Amino acid sequence: MASPTHFKCECQHCGGHLECPVESASLTTDCPHCGKQTELIAPSQKSSGSARKFVFIGFALVLLVATGSIWLVKKSAEKKQLRLAAEAEAARFAARQAAEAEARANDPVAQAGWNIAAVTFEKTPGSTVIHAIGDLQNETDRRRFGVKVHLDLVDANGQKIGAATDYQASIEPRARWRFSALVVNAKAVTAKVTAVDESP
Repeated sequence: MASPTHFKCECQHCGGHLECPVESASLTTDCPHCGKQTELIAPSQKSSGSARKFVFIGFALVLLVATGSIWLVKKSAEKKQLRLAAEAEAARFAARQAAEAEARANDPVAQAGWNIAAVTFEKTPGSTVIHAIGDLQNETDRRRFGVKVHLDLVDANGQKIGAATDYQASIEPRARWRFSALVVNAKAVTAKVTAVDESP
């Protein structure tokens, strides 16, 4: 089959039909209908242009889908990481709560209805006198009499090097007493309440 020597196209301005030699494809000429310049586009050029357009659109869609997928995977990974971090923190909190509950259960002072805040050392201004300061809370609904708090004094190596005490005549139900026990050993760095006595 012989190759065609001419092709038909339309004016880009008025839509008038033109018949052109194959070798004039892609050239520009004056339209015999409207007189304006128009490009002579062969049917094969149109189809290749359309194909290029479809390829470009397809590539853009693939790129869009790939970008969206990457974003979704990243967001999913971030959510999973946050969830795992929250679960780990909740597990640590539960472990601390369980350890504190076990410590209270095994602590005779807590079992006797007392709650003790952390003990700190305070130096009396203008002197070398040091006191072990802490809060003793009466957790019961009864008044308690003749309360004496006993503390172990500990040095920097964690060794017990002495003891200290303080006394309160009575503590009301649910009341808090701030004790202040004299520390006579200068090497003591911390103190721990080991017992609380009271009159029957």
